[in-house]
Amino acid sequence: MHEFEEKSKSKIDNKCNPNHIHGILTIPNELNSKFWDDEKGRLSKRIYRDILSLGGVANCLIERARDKEFDKWTTYCLKEKNLFH
Repeated sequence: MHEFEEKSKSKIDNKCNPNHIHGILTIPNELNSKFWDDEKGRLSKRIYRDILSLGGVANCLIERARDKEFDKWTTYCLKEKNLFH
């Protein structure tokens, strides 16, 4: 979900507000180890570096979905916004 009018909390400077994007990515169980480091409980370093290498990405926070909070997360991501903006 791209938030067109919303400013990121992690502004680059006062003149430039980076894009603020929420999303949900499903990964098949058999590929989980390529994306997620279970021992450290975080995204794999390789994938994290790849994301940061994309043009325009200042930082990112990627978390594993929590079953009990999934409905809350999707509601937060959408914030009653039109998906076809």
